[in-house]
Amino acid sequence: MSDVVVVRRTDALKDNQISDAFYFPGGKVVPTLAHTLKGGPGNILPFYFAVFPDHTVKDAPKLTMAFYKDGQYLGAQKPAACAATGGRIPISRTSRGQFTPGAYEIHMGVTQGGSKVERMVVFQVE
Repeated sequence: MSDVVVVRRTDALKDNQISDAFYFPGGKVVPTLAHTLKGGPGNILPFYFAVFPDHTVKDAPKLTMAFYKDGQYLGAQKPAACAATGGRIPISRTSRGQFTPGAYEIHMGVTQGGSKVERMVVFQVE
C-alpha cells in the first residue's frame, strides 16, 4: 500500500502517463503539500493511494477507512476496491461533509489473506 495523499487537483491523463504512480482511471492526481485545508459546508476532501495486491494470494484485498476528529472516532467505511491497473489498485476517494475546524485523521487499512497494512493521513481544517 502506498502512502495516502490529500489531492490538490486532478489533471487530464496523457497517454504516456499510464504507468505514473498518481494515475487512476479518472486522470492523474496532483497532491497538495499543505496540511491545512479550508472547512465549511459543502467542502470536500479528495485523497488518493494505491494498493499493490499479492497475486499469490487468492483472496481479493479488502479496504477499511476510519475517520477521526480531534482524536474522537467519527465512523468507518468499507468501500469496494477498484479494478487493478498495471499491477496496482488505485483508490481515489472524496469525502464530503461539513469539515469544521479541528485536527483530522483518516486511517486506511488493507487486508489480504492473513496480511494487513495500515496508513494514515493527518490534516488540519481551519
